[in-house]
Amino acid sequence: MRFLGARLDVPDLMRACDLFVLSSSREGLSVTLLEAMRASRATLATAIGGNAEAVADGVNGRIVPGRDRPFGAALAEMLADRAALTAWGEAGHRRWRELFTAERMVGTTEDLYRKVLARGA
Repeated sequence: MRFLGARLDVPDLMRACDLFVLSSSREGLSVTLLEAMRASRATLATAIGGNAEAVADGVNGRIVPGRDRPFGAALAEMLADRAALTAWGEAGHRRWRELFTAERMVGTTEDLYRKVLARGA
């Protein structure tokens, strides 16, 4: 095993892959998952943390339990359908653009803070 350290070529790596897989057993909202969506890559992720918020199962990828069999079956199924990978990747990019750009996420957070502060006043 080799740890490659910080990578400055993430967009190139994303373009080189057919499918982004995130098999985490613990996760918040993965920046790498959002990067894959930005790069129009279909995603397969475990149903933990914020993954299901980013990946709409069957729309821009798959969300499955982290257990071996369901995850492996979903991976094989996804790799067998290149047309679906492309469609899911495009849907993921649209979802990223609508919900997960930095500007959108900052704006949503600011709105939430304003609402909370307004209630406390």
